[in-house]
Amino acid sequence: MLDKLSKYRNQILFIELAGLLHDIGKLSKAFLEYRQKWQDDPHGYDNDPHDHSYLERYEVFKNLIPSEFKKKINDIPALGKDGCINWEPDFSIEKAVHRHTQPGDALINKMLKAADGIDSAIDRNNPLFSAEQKDTIFKSNVFGYERGRVVTFESQEDARQKLYRFLNSNLPAYFKGFGDEDRLDIIEGIKDAFEKGLADTTRHSNDTTLWEHSYAVASILKVLAVHNLLNDDEKSKIDNIKKVKFGILGIGWDGMRFMSYGQKIGDIVGRKEVVESVKDEIKKIIECKYPIGNEIYSDDNGIYFIVPVNLKNNLNNVWIGI
Repeated sequence: MLDKLSKYRNQILFIELAGLLHDIGKLSKAFLEYRQKWQDDPHGYDNDPHDHSYLERYEVFKNLIPSEFKKKINDIPALGKDGCINWEPDFSIEKAVHRHTQPGDALINKMLKAADGIDSAIDRNNPLFSAEQKDTIFKSNVFGYERGRVVTFESQEDARQKLYRFLNSNLPAYFKGFGDEDRLDIIEGIKDAFEKGLADTTRHSNDTTLWEHSYAVASILKVLAVHNLLNDDEKSKIDNIKKVKFGILGIGWDGMRFMSYGQKIGDIVGRKEVVESVKDEIKKIIECKYPIGNEIYSDDNGIYFIVPVNLKNNLNNVWIGI
């Protein structure tokens, strides 16, 4: 099982990246303008630009779209024989953007729709029953505070333009080997841009940033991909929202006690750095070397990851190996 994870890690990380970028169309003036009017249009729910061939029909910076968006998963080399994951050979970042709400029979996009749907259901209410912001659009925090937190058309266009330039500079290196440091750089660049956008503009759902939604979707998608890779029988396949299941892997220690043994400020700071370095190394193993999940929480006493369901019981050799 670990060999299988190692062999297909590049494809898994490619799928994760597509999950992170599937809603890039929401970081746009076109999306915000649509949201201001959609509830007044009888067909408004079906005219969302972010998932209707956004890159082809609505993108104003077409010359900045990275060529890697068209790269197919079939062109991502596996670290072993027998090609790549044979689920959806033409799956690409562009296809994830365009087809994540209408996947048809395409398995990876079906998993993406399931991940997107389950996170949307957890994050927020049905937007049909929420109050849309039809004038100025505000971003709230978890306490409902909006003052001064205006989301402008210009901020979205500027953030997306800068993101394209960043990805053009960094994706070629990442696609050469899907290295850990390159991955962290890519994630940080996407986070910086997506934190300026919203997953949903309606109140009270406007407290979820585009980054928070996209990271959750990518993490769930990654877990579903690994589950389906390691459980290749049809009965165990997870490909729609009703089947979505996942687990939590926690690795803990008594960090406060460890740090309390420091006699001087320098000792305590050094011990804190040891704790942080341990977490960083664990993340490299779980998220990148054997990519079974992503971090969802950490503190001085441990780190926790979303991982495939029943990892310890059903995939014990993976559990022991990691």
